[in-house]
Amino acid sequence: MKGPKYNSNYFTYPKPIEGIIVALLMLLFYLSLFRPESVFLDYYGPLGTFGRYMNKNHIGVLQMIRVAAAAAHIGESIYAGFLCRKKRINTLPTILWMIQTLVMGFPSLLQLVAYKPGKKQG
Repeated sequence: MKGPKYNSNYFTYPKPIEGIIVALLMLLFYLSLFRPESVFLDYYGPLGTFGRYMNKNHIGVLQMIRVAAAAAHIGESIYAGFLCRKKRINTLPTILWMIQTLVMGFPSLLQLVAYKPGKKQG
């Protein structure tokens, strides 16, 4: 009797809408932190106004959020590596998962968590 079949090269990308949302929020955050005078913040409407306000009045909070977000992404990336090992995914896809999770965060990690080896993925 054969055991479950594993896809040892499993790798997939998050849904495009998740990637767009993450990219826009990251752009807004970094513009509000490092370039508050940027004209791009004007196109974000109330979010841009909020970003400018935070930079002007609460820069310390933004710095703490930046450090916490970096730590969270590093932790998620390491966890993705452990999940890949547990799910018997090869080295190259594991590296890709870790890099993608480092950049994208939870949307990438959710894709990996949802992967069930031995079951048809659809």
